[in-house]
Amino acid sequence: MIDLEHSPWMRTIRPETLAANLAPLMIGAGIAYGDGVHHLASAFQAFLFVMALQIGVNALHAYRYRARTEGKNPGATSAVSLNTLALVGVAFLILAWLSAIGLIKKAGWPIAVICLSAILTGAIYSFGSRSLEKRGAGDILAFIFLGPLTVSATYYAQSLEMNPAVILCGVAPGLFAVAVMASNNARDMDKDRASGKMTWAVRRGKNFVLGEYLFTIIAASLMPVVIYLVTEDHLYSLSASIVSLLAVPLIIRAFLASEHSAWNNVIAGTIKLSLIYSVLFSIGWIL
Repeated sequence: MIDLEHSPWMRTIRPETLAANLAPLMIGAGIAYGDGVHHLASAFQAFLFVMALQIGVNALHAYRYRARTEGKNPGATSAVSLNTLALVGVAFLILAWLSAIGLIKKAGWPIAVICLSAILTGAIYSFGSRSLEKRGAGDILAFIFLGPLTVSATYYAQSLEMNPAVILCGVAPGLFAVAVMASNNARDMDKDRASGKMTWAVRRGKNFVLGEYLFTIIAASLMPVVIYLVTEDHLYSLSASIVSLLAVPLIIRAFLASEHSAWNNVIAGTIKLSLIYSVLFSIGWIL
């Protein structure tokens, strides 16, 4: 039997990052459906684009990490070669662009700009001595690309229209993405410091990142209240704020986490929390 959990390809693809991308896609599609402007084919194409992009970025990130570590340890070997990682990364970025062609034909240059910027950012994110990754830009990029940008683009690709409420609806998944990034940075703080990767955890310490995690979880949980006060509509979307109660044990676990495995549980729990929020918010918006 194949051990998928410890498969080198599963570690490269990182399914948990794919799950994190589902949250903004669900919200964008849910809002479009609730507003009566949904288009199933466009929503599916957006899903394919985001998944292919994330797999490509993950493969290139793995390539860069392996190239860096194997350069310091020439005798190291792996089941997946560097050339294969690079090929897979580039292939999936190309697949992402091909997935976006239908969206671009339907929705025009705004979607083209968004898709191209996402691909280019993903391609260069971890490359170079002064890369975006090493500068600690991951938190900001996670908020933008897994929050307002993806929600707005998913909605616009279906409806060909935009309103400020949709952008506001993208804030919560963006904040959850930052919470995932914060817990990831807290887990890898020592390793990142040694490699010169200047995440916010490395720059400001563990207490800062714990505060960041607490703030983003609470702020994300309260966003349905803000959205309802602004729009004076979609009362049932307030049900998504129930995740604030589900988050309590997760926050406690984050503040007590010290080992690598404990942080892995926090990361997985945060992704699940964002998915629960997205489902509740989308259903509430539709109702």
